Amino acid sequence: MFKSHGLHSYVLNNHLKSIGLLCAFLAIVQLILGVVWVLVAVWTVPATDFTGVVLNSLNVMLSMAPAVLAGSMVWLGLAFLFFKRMLRKLSGLHPVSRIEEPRLYNIVENLSISVGLTPPQIEVTESPALNAFAMGLTPARSTIGVTRGLLNSLTDKELEAVIAHELTHIRTYDVRLMTLATIFTGMIFSVGWVLTYRIREFARMLGATGLLGKIMMIFWVTMSLSILAFAIGIEKFSGVIGLTTCLVVGALLGGLSLRFAISRTREFMADAGAVELTKNPEALISALIKVHGRSLMPGSDTTLQAMMISAPANGEFSSHPDLESRIDAIVN
Repeated sequence: MFKSHGLHSYVLNNHLKSIGLLCAFLAIVQLILGVVWVLVAVWTVPATDFTGVVLNSLNVMLSMAPAVLAGSMVWLGLAFLFFKRMLRKLSGLHPVSRIEEPRLYNIVENLSISVGLTPPQIEVTESPALNAFAMGLTPARSTIGVTRGLLNSLTDKELEAVIAHELTHIRTYDVRLMTLATIFTGMIFSVGWVLTYRIREFARMLGATGLLGKIMMIFWVTMSLSILAFAIGIEKFSGVIGLTTCLVVGALLGGLSLRFAISRTREFMADAGAVELTKNPEALISALIKVHGRSLMPGSDTTLQAMMISAPANGEFSSHPDLESRIDAIVN
């Protein structure tokens, strides 16, 4: 799966995706600011001047582009800087020494040397759940974290397969790609989630469960308000609500779909890389079966779960393929 040319192509593809995500992030920030500018301006000018408002807003967006670019890059830099700290806080990871975990150190170092990687920093969380994940922007500055439950439950061969899976994420720059995707979608998702807090509470009261149900409830309520405003003659208010609804719902669904698509693909590729490293598909299958149903760490959110080797099913927005699909891909 990861012969020389295949690995280089996959890494190059991840680099291009990272650049694409960065460009998309900057474009979305610019678009959101432009829409906000239009929404504010539309309240201060006659309705007949709407075209002029839009054209003026475009001119303002272009003139502000350098400042928006600089501000966005600073924000991304700070997000990258604190992302590792956030994951450590969410997971409860702490560094361990070779004396404390000689078995884990030997496995990580042997596999790293076999693929020419600098051994990543090793950390452990005392959770009884069975899981592991990698983080870091470059292979030379990466970290592998494992749970106490995983260390206590897996055989050496199974643990080796799991570590090989995480090392594949590191050597193919999957970790950086997912970090960028998580920061990018998290920013959009958080803004939309805060703006629609009351509507989501209403959705919960009506029994709309799951992310998709709540997002559809947001769409239904806000569009109903837009139609009502139009019916009673407040066309300007109707247009503002409708445009805002499309922006928020589109951002929520688009962000979730982006993370979902990237996560599923990278898990299949990491499984393939683990099999290539260990030459032991049975060990990886056995590890995945043991981890299945016991992977959820109390207090972990979707950001942390998306970085792990296994995560609970979440319907249409699962960050990982189902167990049967992963086993079929390994076998075939």
